[in-house]
Amino acid sequence: MGVYKDTERGTWFVELRYKNVYGESKKKKKRGFKKQSDAKKWEVKFLNSLYSDPEITFENLYVKYHEDLKTRCKLNTLIRRESVFKNNILPYFSDIKIKNITPLMIRNWQNKMIEKKFSQSYLSILHRNLSSFLILLKILSFKRKSLLYCRKHRQ
Repeated sequence: MGVYKDTERGTWFVELRYKNVYGESKKKKKRGFKKQSDAKKWEVKFLNSLYSDPEITFENLYVKYHEDLKTRCKLNTLIRRESVFKNNILPYFSDIKIKNITPLMIRNWQNKMIEKKFSQSYLSILHRNLSSFLILLKILSFKRKSLLYCRKHRQ
């Protein structure tokens, strides 16, 4: 699937297959592009718009993430994750749009967590929780920023 030339009409068209948010296979065809580059641009724009809303804030996406967790986790796990997010992650990222989160912001957050003198095991828990959230971004086709590992310096 991709961009093709329609020899009868002398135009370009896009034909592609994708999976919607429910995992169902779908087929999309768009015709009438005068240039191949226009067809490619439309294809990229379409694929980027399928699931992602880069204007959504971290907190609003967390609400969706939390709803997903309710169906996948035991009650105690859900309570622990909610506590980690509400006490340590949301206060730092809540009002930031997903598209604006950078690796430097994540590194600064990690440094603040290290300054709080948390144990290495708790820092690992924080890291795993943020990582699992960022995996949701990948699943939803958001442009995922690289995650830096949070670790105390050995003395």
